[in-house]
Amino acid sequence: MAEPSDVQRKYREFLDLMPLTLALAGLPDSDHGKYFTAEQIESRLFTIRHAWKAARQVARECIQPSNSQAAGDKTLEESTVCRQMADRIGSSDRSLLKMS
Repeated sequence: MAEPSDVQRKYREFLDLMPLTLALAGLPDSDHGKYFTAEQIESRLFTIRHAWKAARQVARECIQPSNSQAAGDKTLEESTVCRQMADRIGSSDRSLLKMS
C-alpha cells in the first residue's frame, strides 16, 4: 500500500492542477435545471483524465525543462506558460511535480 505522505502529495498535486485541467478540457457547464446523462458524464470524465495528463506534462516541462529549453531556446509563449505555472504552484510546492 502507498505511504500516507505519497497519497497526500498526489492528492495535493491533483488539486493544484485542477484549474489548469478544467481550462484545458474546455467543458461547458450544464444548463440550469438540466443534468448530464450517464454517457455524457463518462465522456466528460474521459476528457478530464486526458486534460489532467496534459496539465501535468506542461507543469513538468516548465519545472524540468529539456536540454534545448535549458540552452535558451524557449519561445515567449513557453516562458509565459511556465512563469504562470510557477506562480500558481509556488516555489515551496514545486516538489509536488517531481517525476515519479
